[in-house]
Amino acid sequence: AANSVDIGDLCLGRQTSMLCINGRMRDNKWQAGIELDEFDPAYLLENWPGKLNAKARVEGEVIDKELSYIFDLTSITGNLKGVPVSGSGKVQQKGNLLSLKGVNLLYGDAQLTANGRFGDAYDIDFFVKIPELKNLTPEAKGTFDASGTLYGSIKEPVVDFDFSMNKFTFEDI
Repeated sequence: AANSVDIGDLCLGRQTSMLCINGRMRDNKWQAGIELDEFDPAYLLENWPGKLNAKARVEGEVIDKELSYIFDLTSITGNLKGVPVSGSGKVQQKGNLLSLKGVNLLYGDAQLTANGRFGDAYDIDFFVKIPELKNLTPEAKGTFDASGTLYGSIKEPVVDFDFSMNKFTFEDI
């Protein structure tokens, strides 16, 4: 068809890294599978060397100039700066509504989870645990934990959360 594109298995490699994409686009709809194998983020962010493996699916459409998509990160594993990384989760947008489903990211012992939605209103539950801030940035030390809910309207959001910090210091370099 005139308004269609099919991508078989398109793979790009550099040294030991590989990025593979397959998918199709028909009229205003698309879907794709994405796979990373031993990707080094230092290619793009020089201070974040590592090796990442990831699998994701994305599908979406544009109707009346309105974007809708689902990005499903099936898995991400590997390491950044020698620290183990893993995670998964789904992000979905339909018009001005953005949803987070089962977002769970781990960086060493640090963890971020999020579920909920926002658009005209907020309804998001979150949890953050960072046992060693220095693993994220060398200027910070100590621990940080937070959990809570962001809810309410865009004009009058409410954040209900608990957090704790222990032995926190920050050095300005």
